[in-house]
Amino acid sequence: MSSTTTPIRAGTPLLDQGIRAVNFFNGRLLTSRDLGREQDARREAGARLGQAIGAGIVEGLEVSRQGEPLERRLSIKKGLAVSRAGQTLCLGADQVLALVPEGDVASPATSGGFGPCGILSGGTYVAGDGIYLLTLAPATAPEGKAEVLALEPGNVRCNTDATVEAVQFRLLRIEPELLSAYGIDSNAIAPPAVSRLRNALAYACFGYPALADAHRQSGVAPGASLLDAMRLRALDDCDVPLAVVYLNADGLIFVDRWAVRRRVASRAAAPSWTAWLGEPLDALGEAQLTQFQEHLADIPSASLSGLSAVAWFGWLPPAGFLDAEGPRAVGWETFLGARKPARFVPLAPGDARAVLSQALARDAVPLASGATRFRVYRITGGPWLFVREAPNAPHAEEVWLDGTRARLPGVDNVQAAIDALRARSCGQLGLWPGADVQALVATVPKGSNLSLCIEAGTYSLNEPLTLKDLGHVVIHGTGAGSLLHNKGGEAALLVASCKSLTVCDLAVRADKPGSGKTESGLGLMGALTVVDTPQVHIERVSAQCGGAKELAAGGIVVTHTKPGQEAKQRFVRRVSVSDCELAVGESQLGLLCVHCEIATVRRNTVIAAAGTKVLQRGIVIAGELAREVRIEDNVLADVAQGIAVGLSRKEEAEGDSLQVERAVLARNSVRVALSAADLKRNRFGLFVGNAQSVLVQANLVTAEDLRVREVEMEALRLSGNYGRHIVVRDNHSSGTPTGIGFAPQGALPPSAEECLWLFEGNLAEQAAEVIHCTDEVRRLLRDQNNVALS
Repeated sequence: MSSTTTPIRAGTPLLDQGIRAVNFFNGRLLTSRDLGREQDARREAGARLGQAIGAGIVEGLEVSRQGEPLERRLSIKKGLAVSRAGQTLCLGADQVLALVPEGDVASPATSGGFGPCGILSGGTYVAGDGIYLLTLAPATAPEGKAEVLALEPGNVRCNTDATVEAVQFRLLRIEPELLSAYGIDSNAIAPPAVSRLRNALAYACFGYPALADAHRQSGVAPGASLLDAMRLRALDDCDVPLAVVYLNADGLIFVDRWAVRRRVASRAAAPSWTAWLGEPLDALGEAQLTQFQEHLADIPSASLSGLSAVAWFGWLPPAGFLDAEGPRAVGWETFLGARKPARFVPLAPGDARAVLSQALARDAVPLASGATRFRVYRITGGPWLFVREAPNAPHAEEVWLDGTRARLPGVDNVQAAIDALRARSCGQLGLWPGADVQALVATVPKGSNLSLCIEAGTYSLNEPLTLKDLGHVVIHGTGAGSLLHNKGGEAALLVASCKSLTVCDLAVRADKPGSGKTESGLGLMGALTVVDTPQVHIERVSAQCGGAKELAAGGIVVTHTKPGQEAKQRFVRRVSVSDCELAVGESQLGLLCVHCEIATVRRNTVIAAAGTKVLQRGIVIAGELAREVRIEDNVLADVAQGIAVGLSRKEEAEGDSLQVERAVLARNSVRVALSAADLKRNRFGLFVGNAQSVLVQANLVTAEDLRVREVEMEALRLSGNYGRHIVVRDNHSSGTPTGIGFAPQGALPPSAEECLWLFEGNLAEQAAEVIHCTDEVRRLLRDQNNVALS
């Protein structure tokens, strides 16, 4: 408070801005001045009411070009407006305004504005080339003569009957230096350049970029718009802006109403918060949308095909419509360019108004800078609706995210976070019933890591779900409830050339065995097939393959296309299969591992599939490479050949026999059965061939089929080249003609003291002998406590 201000008491009348009305009473002498004061009081009261309502267009007053551009004519519809001074301006009839060169038409006879506006200078009905602001302003003119009592000769000069409070059009030139201050080049000729000029002019009148800058801090009023700058020159508070027009040598090039036209809106009660609050901001949002739509409608139809926003506009409103069909259709992907979303979103017509209303409260988008993107809706049966994306909208692209806290610098929304995470080396992908699973998997970039979640349900496939050339892959489902089912093929899930694979809690089924030869040259394939992947971990997987007359399919197959000696290995080839259930079709195979250095097979169940009598092979470790093999605690039933471990070269290859460095077969249970074809072949429960160190312990092999006695069969067969360590103990067989068949090949150790070939505590029921071997071999054995019960 100033020190010169005298304090007042509540209830004290403050007369400084009061409206002074004439007090009429009988006997008072009235003069023309008294009646004039009464008129002034009426005008002042009306102006204050008008200021409270707000400035803008009430109705009508639409401005458009009439005729050809060279005619330079404007058509203005009748209507009503309120000026910033609070005056109502009414155009009572449609008018045509000619914009002719200066000097061709004289200025209209008028005494200027009425009330507080007085005489308005400038703005005649004439114009040269350039950019102009068209306004509606007050004007007064005398009308008629009144009879007077001529007491004095001078009274005759003042006998005007009425003073008409009318309106006039003013054409205010926007000087080039003022346009330059807002970065506007007024010399555009080509259509795209003229379009950018029109757009830049509109957004300068809207107050950008000063309005957007004001939103960086609260309580700061926005900087001056082009209209504000004009008010410091020729534009008056008594003017109501109607349109901006551009004239050049080709005539009237464009008329832009909504660059300056606004609906009636009262001023904000807190001037310092005008960038954040108030009806003018709502009116501005509506003006931005309408200006864009009229601007887009003026672009020739021939230019709409392939229309790009950056070529024709410098700014886009926070929301806008594009025709989806018809001669003026615009492709939203091309129009928005780099700012387009990944896909559009369907929108019910009943929801469109709410989406639009929310979007119009946002700032316009500069196309020359920033990375603001748009969201695109397709209104059912209607146009495209694009809206500026914003963190407060309920969409993944617009849900706010603290990127710093999430260790994703530069990320501020959920969709950007998802994109950033997928761009990293590890991706998350979910599959659900009914989805195009192969198409979803195909979106994963080659070489990237993948975590694949398969939701509960049955996935009917026409070809294997294939994952190829990826990094570290993890696949998990919900157990047997997540079933990949290929009814017409050999494999349901194929993983090839990845760095590692972990599969758990999944079911795979392939109904049709192949021919044993595939286009990829893999040969035998399983319902789950893994190829050229050095690290494989399979756990709690249910796999089922179909049946055929000959061996042509498997439950699980892990193979490499090159042996270890030929491949350039970066990792040890390791495979682990545990706690799986393999339901194998007739004459087919349960588990096959080829060219794997370390193989661990534990706690698996291999059984014949429903309706199948005998499967061909249970668990097989083969190829040209195996260092450590552990097969433990597995259960196999109705199998002609139970568990086989043996390496071999191709028939044409030469060299010493290949050996497993260490083979351990322990605590397995194998039930042998035969088919008619098996009567002509040698069969076994367990087989180990070509190994440096062998431990076979606590296994159970049973054969309930009486036909087993008709073939040459051992519960345990050892045949091949061996090292100096073989331990076979505590095994139990029942129903096979021979308990253990031992046939070492190649050079034998010189004596029993130079090797440990221990056979101990083995029981063979219904067998002619526990150990079958030659006398030369028997002298090398440490044969202890082995019993045969015939």
